[in-house]
Amino acid sequence: LDYSHTASTAQRLRVLAGTTEMIVQHPLTGSGLGSFESQFPSALEAAGLESLENDTFTHPHNEVMYVMAEGGFIALSGLLLLAGLWLWPVAHHLRRRDVRWLLSLTGLPIVIHMMTEYPVYQSAPHLMMLLLLYRAGLPAETLRAVRAPTMLRAVGLPAVCLCTCAALAVLTAGLTIQETLTRAEADMNAGLIPSLPAADWR
Repeated sequence: LDYSHTASTAQRLRVLAGTTEMIVQHPLTGSGLGSFESQFPSALEAAGLESLENDTFTHPHNEVMYVMAEGGFIALSGLLLLAGLWLWPVAHHLRRRDVRWLLSLTGLPIVIHMMTEYPVYQSAPHLMMLLLLYRAGLPAETLRAVRAPTMLRAVGLPAVCLCTCAALAVLTAGLTIQETLTRAEADMNAGLIPSLPAADWR
């Protein structure tokens, strides 16, 4: 067994270098969600690096770089917001000198795993576990019912419903295009000429 992992480490460093090139090419908006696998080889070439064997890389083994490569600083701001929400219970307990802030740190192994191995974006079980641990770390006394003003409910509820419908429409379009890409990949693996979807907003 190769206990030194020299080849694996060198490969990881090249993946990170190629991902950095992707971020430099589109720092604000990224190359598009779901585009890492297709854009990574050209980013490697632009960085002057050799192709990584015959492997197809779907993620760079780092959550932050993955988000930045596909979504740019706009998506990164959302990730930082989630990080702030995760750390909020820690700040709450520390302010009160309560040792229960340690509960929030139970998710640290998953967070480290996200930054060195498999991003949570690609793993629903990791995401679900992270959410459960986050809830376990929330201070119970801060969870209370809030009565929203009538005007806010009258305007806010329809707005939330509209946004939800729009989000569902976008997700449905994404699911449709994903099914088309999956069929195209299956055709390609079977030696057929794949029928690719049009390169539109999806």
